[in-house]
Amino acid sequence: DEAEAYLTKRHQKRKLRLYACLLHAYATRGNLTRLVVVWKRVLGQTLSLTEPEYAAVMRCATMVGNSDCMRVALSDLAEEVSVPSHDTIKAIRDWFMSEHCDVAAAIATGGDAVCPPVSELDRPLLGP
Repeated sequence: DEAEAYLTKRHQKRKLRLYACLLHAYATRGNLTRLVVVWKRVLGQTLSLTEPEYAAVMRCATMVGNSDCMRVALSDLAEEVSVPSHDTIKAIRDWFMSEHCDVAAAIATGGDAVCPPVSELDRPLLGP
């Protein structure tokens, strides 16, 4: 909040680097609640995450087992990054290899039972 106020006072544009450290720290600790708050702030500033931030979000979603968050991250990543890096591919693979993702059930049900559609980040991403 203080950093945002400082930039506003000086009429300077906010940049992703203002939020990236927080996002990565929350992701590393598995604090999805705070990560989502930072992510929404980034989007509220009409900024986009870069590939390393999407990978961090996906690692956190895998850590806590949140399929809604993973779905949003994968969808946004597909829009922003044409060819993902090895680190991002590993984060994606880790999700699909995790206990939280049941690929067989997703295929059998068309994906609806395991990964409910999420149209916006504003929808609740936390919960069972």
